[in-house]
Amino acid sequence: MSAPLFHRLVPLFLGNLIVAGAYWGFGVPAMRFFAEYGLFPSPIWLPAGIALVAALHGGASYLPGIFVGAVGINHVSLGAPLIEALLIATTNTLGPWIGARLTRPRPSARPPFYTLRDVVFFTLFGVGLHGLITASGGTAAIALLGTVPSAQLEGIWLTWLLSDAGGAFLLAPVLLLWLEDSESLQGPPEWWSGIVASVATLALALLFFFGLDGDPAGHLVGLPYLLFLPMLWVTVRHTPLQAHTLLFLVITLAVVGTISHHGVLYTAPSGKPLETLGLLVVSLTLTVLVVGALVDERRRMAARLLQESRNQFAAFMEHLPAVAYIKEPQGRLLFTNRQFDALLGPGHVGQTTEQYLPTGAAERLVAVDQPVLEGGPVQTELTVELTEGASRTFHVVKFPVPRADGSHLIGGVAFDISDRKRIEEALQTRIVALEAASESVIITDRRGVIEYVNPAFSAISGYPAEEAIGRTPALLKSGAQPPEFYRRLWTTILAGRVWQGDIVNRRKDGSLYTEATAIAPVKTAAGHISHFVAIKHDVSERKRLEVQLAHMAHFDDLTNLPNRALFFDRMGQALAQAKRNQAHFALLFIDLDGFKAVNDAHGHETGDALLREAGQRLVACVRTSDTVARMGGDEFTVILQDVADGEDAGNVAGKILRALDRPFDLSGKECRLGASVGISLYPDHGTDEETLLSRADTAMYDVKHHGKNAFRFYND
Repeated sequence: MSAPLFHRLVPLFLGNLIVAGAYWGFGVPAMRFFAEYGLFPSPIWLPAGIALVAALHGGASYLPGIFVGAVGINHVSLGAPLIEALLIATTNTLGPWIGARLTRPRPSARPPFYTLRDVVFFTLFGVGLHGLITASGGTAAIALLGTVPSAQLEGIWLTWLLSDAGGAFLLAPVLLLWLEDSESLQGPPEWWSGIVASVATLALALLFFFGLDGDPAGHLVGLPYLLFLPMLWVTVRHTPLQAHTLLFLVITLAVVGTISHHGVLYTAPSGKPLETLGLLVVSLTLTVLVVGALVDERRRMAARLLQESRNQFAAFMEHLPAVAYIKEPQGRLLFTNRQFDALLGPGHVGQTTEQYLPTGAAERLVAVDQPVLEGGPVQTELTVELTEGASRTFHVVKFPVPRADGSHLIGGVAFDISDRKRIEEALQTRIVALEAASESVIITDRRGVIEYVNPAFSAISGYPAEEAIGRTPALLKSGAQPPEFYRRLWTTILAGRVWQGDIVNRRKDGSLYTEATAIAPVKTAAGHISHFVAIKHDVSERKRLEVQLAHMAHFDDLTNLPNRALFFDRMGQALAQAKRNQAHFALLFIDLDGFKAVNDAHGHETGDALLREAGQRLVACVRTSDTVARMGGDEFTVILQDVADGEDAGNVAGKILRALDRPFDLSGKECRLGASVGISLYPDHGTDEETLLSRADTAMYDVKHHGKNAFRFYND
């Protein structure tokens, strides 16, 4: 025989031997005890419980033991013929096996009576169907062989059914709990209450079933049902094994007392003490089974929820992106999570704070332990020097953790804020720079609502920060830019691009100023625009200087008339317009007569005033569309746009001569001037600037040669 087969067969043989011995060992004493009182079959057949437990616990492997035990009792102990013993043993084996298979179709890892369904199946199949099969099979075997008169078969069948059911009810739960429910072997913390309740219950049982005689009137027959109260107490507060062991003892006392003609059930009003006993046994057993299953199911659900809670707590703490720990008030660590171990190394559970932290950090951390225990959660910052020399800063939250006895442990969660602190320092540096900047800085959200302005903004615009924040930059709007300007601006920045340009804004006092503005979008890590930053520089003075320089480049400083450069620009425009419209224009070249004498006689200031007044008189003689320019010294030019012919130009020239002929009153000094005016016409006298100017100049000199103070057209 191979070793593996031997190792399998030996336990199987021993198991069957134990089953057969237990079957025989429980059956023979019960049979003899009940036989003394003339009861056959015995009203409670404990071997039925042995057989059912063997079938439930070991399946078909223990059927030989059941069969051998049944044959031994019937053939050896009772002296029944072998064929009758074999037939009865067969049904006594099939009954528990079929009942067990229907109660528990396959081997189960969970304890017996785990749910109410288990109790129902145990009652219907393990007890009821099992008893029905054994009673019917056994009675049929007796009837077949004719060993008992047929008149007694009905009574035998009913007694057999009740005895097997009673034995299964009474013994099977206790044995199953001993064999399969390891939790039932562990008593609750308040074990003493179970002992007190059990002793009290057994004392009552002794009183009811041995100490009190029954009364024919039946006044005391209900007393045994008081046993329900302590039995329920033990069932609810203690383990199923304790409850069923106590139930077994109580029912044993009830059976022994009643069968031996003692107790309140013996003289029941009906005169049938066994039926009254059976009713008590069934009701008490079912109550304990059902209540026990419900309580046990609730306990297991609570335990499952507690375990789930523990698992969730463990998973949460292990994956928490922070250091977490729980310690005793004395400082000894009870729990650390993975982040704790990664930071300080594993193996610190059981150590005190001073053992796993540097002295300074440990003292600061321990200093807030008592406030936590007295007042609740405390938050603090802690910098820890690590072994590699680097330091890390943590935001520590410490809180009391309640215990079942009302005391508290100390829990702590430490978030590493080293990177955040560095970012805050960098941001603080930038904020200082923004606060000190001379440029105006505005930060808005994506909708354009202002969230921050620096002091330079308030200094330039006149709006303090509290008036600007919460509003939009439209509070600076001057109206100098059209709506299309702002639409283009928003299109640019919403597309994620930087916009740059000059904007004319209005200060709080109403004055206008120009800002060179750059607006940049700020994007999140996902690429979405969250804010806009506008940096603006006041360029009003620069703009004013640019305008002034442009004016100086194109206008005469003394008379504020267009200078020579602007004259030629206007001349080019006049030529282009005349060519485009096929029109005429005239050019007048004017030289003041007698200016040198006035300048020499009265000085340069008088001469300058005279030139300014002469320029104003010239402007008064022409239309706004015409141009009067000073070419230098006392020479002026006039461009007459869109003249019909030379007569129009001559009329203007005559008007100029009359205007200049009037006396000039210069600070009390009266001066008189004349003018020589030369005229060239486009296109009659030329089609370009130089030709027209040269010929007008030639015509002017002709006037001077012929007596001055007149006008003359160019003449070939």
